[in-house]
Amino acid sequence: MSEVRVIRPGGGGVVGIGFFDNEESFVRECARSNASANVYVGIQPRPRRFLATARNAIRPLHAGATKKDLEVITATVVDLDPVRPKDTASTEAELLQAVQAAELAVDWCIEEGLAPPRLMMSGNGAQLWFALPPKSIDEDLQRGLKAFEAELRERFQSAQVHVDSIHDAARIIKVIGTVSHKGDGRGDRPHRVSEWRSPYERLEDPRLLARLRKPAPSLPLSATGTTPDC
Repeated sequence: MSEVRVIRPGGGGVVGIGFFDNEESFVRECARSNASANVYVGIQPRPRRFLATARNAIRPLHAGATKKDLEVITATVVDLDPVRPKDTASTEAELLQAVQAAELAVDWCIEEGLAPPRLMMSGNGAQLWFALPPKSIDEDLQRGLKAFEAELRERFQSAQVHVDSIHDAARIIKVIGTVSHKGDGRGDRPHRVSEWRSPYERLEDPRLLARLRKPAPSLPLSATGTTPDC
């Protein structure tokens, strides 16, 4: 089951939250909400008990599921954003730098024997989606998610591209197919519709899951998160 959060542009706070087990309702509510706000989805599935709070519709809730509520990990996402002035959309050149860094990361994953992640354009940057066989959440797996993200950051972050910290299990990410409302959308920094850059296919990767189960022991669980890219 998916959690959708609708957030006002410019750090204006949460407009509403919904929990969905119906694809048609999910698409309808995302499209409706995206007319004036940014739309995000939980990377990990939410327990079905949350359906009782906002079933297949966005409601004026301001707090969704937290890490302590989650039970299963089914994916991880690496978010690459171009370095640019705060609260602005990317230029085409900045966006290209993020996408190219993500493409290099895909090549590295293949060289490491992992299933190639799905590449997305988030509107202002790039995302790499890794599908995992469903696994119950525990501390070792959470540390593994952090360690894997840190490894990609060490390899692919640069002065031009930043790898955001979104390994935490409760994090949300842009709904692909929605507009990124960031800045005023004028000139060479337009609002863009996020899109798939590789064919959508859920490639569950048991090799990545095994890798996540053997994290670097020196990495603590706590880390400073970042605001989702808009």
